[in-house]
Amino acid sequence: MIIKDTAHMYYKSPPNGHENVNSSMILHTENSVASHWELKQKNAEIAQLRQQLVEVAAQVWRSEQILLKLTKCLDIMDREATVSSQIKGIRLLIKQLKNTSIDKNRESNLAVIDQQFIRKLQLKFSALSSNDLRICSLLRLNLSTKEVAQKLGICPESANKARYRIRKKLALSRQQNLVHFLIDF
Repeated sequence: MIIKDTAHMYYKSPPNGHENVNSSMILHTENSVASHWELKQKNAEIAQLRQQLVEVAAQVWRSEQILLKLTKCLDIMDREATVSSQIKGIRLLIKQLKNTSIDKNRESNLAVIDQQFIRKLQLKFSALSSNDLRICSLLRLNLSTKEVAQKLGICPESANKARYRIRKKLALSRQQNLVHFLIDF
């Protein structure tokens, strides 16, 4: 029997001794509430990811449009002798392309997508700095050290040193692959 109060629910066992039935009903109800909450949370994450997908698709479309303009300018340059004005036009289009580049937003999109991964990593390995976490996110995408260095604007040697420091902070043995560890984490 359940007695409801405005702030709490009190469970009173029936007089015939069915305490186990009540506790299993309570446990089932609690599990259902937790599952419902997790489902709501997952649906919110899906909606957010769909919105990000739309934004990235729009960026790709804009980049493709700029590349088409570049192609047309190059075609005109082949036909005409006015190269200097066309070069200025191409430089302007390249500048626009850089401004709408996906890479500028990629890191922020990855941060949103990898929030759960980063939180989990921070909880288990609190010694990791924000830079370490950024490198871990990039390594988790199976990027090479050279690609990580390019994304972060550092030299490859610095990226290798950062990988070494991360391995130490994660207490990985020499036999364990850092990238595989991060992907499986």
